[in-house]
Amino acid sequence: TRPPAKPADPSATGNANSGSVIANGSNINQTVVMGAGQKAEPTETPSATAIKTNQKAVNSRGVNTPSQKTSDTQQVGTINQGPGSALSVNQQGGITAATVNIDTRPHFALTDAQAEIITQAMTAFAGRHALILAHGGTREQVTFGKKLKAALDAAGIQADFGTGMAFSEDGDALPWLFIGWGEHNKDMAGALIDAIRNSNAVPMAHVGVHYYDNSTADKDGFQIVLRQPE
Repeated sequence: TRPPAKPADPSATGNANSGSVIANGSNINQTVVMGAGQKAEPTETPSATAIKTNQKAVNSRGVNTPSQKTSDTQQVGTINQGPGSALSVNQQGGITAATVNIDTRPHFALTDAQAEIITQAMTAFAGRHALILAHGGTREQVTFGKKLKAALDAAGIQADFGTGMAFSEDGDALPWLFIGWGEHNKDMAGALIDAIRNSNAVPMAHVGVHYYDNSTADKDGFQIVLRQPE
């Protein structure tokens, strides 16, 4: 009489003829290989997701291909440009311009150091009077005129400043800086001319002078006319 068949081990999964089973609720594929009377010992292999992550990309010829770097360049939409315009995308430094306007006309300005030279040269004439006129009254003229007035005031000269129009007797264009004086102010005119030259406040090629020597002229007159450089 044969002994009764030994019952199957309840902890084993599958049977000797099944080949494999898949554990529920897991992304691990368990391959179970059992012989008669053996307990199933699962072996783990990477899931499909893990395999896909660990594999290198290959092309159709089976050759590894380098990974592609994601570009961080921003896409630019449609841009409508007008005449004479310029476009720069992702530019770092420099100037992008279709037209650059550069002011090349001459300017004149009185610095503090230049004003101090004028003040020191004119202190000997404290108490006298001077009139400063800005021909046209541009901002540059007004700034220069006010600084010149302050320099003469600091020297003790009573200087008045204003804007208006001035014309030469012969109709010629006025220089940038015009100095006119009467008979009693020859010395003051000479000192101011020297101070303008020494301080380089205005190029001497653009300085005009005139001595009023006729009998009807104001012998105590002293005028300074400023014109916008061109």
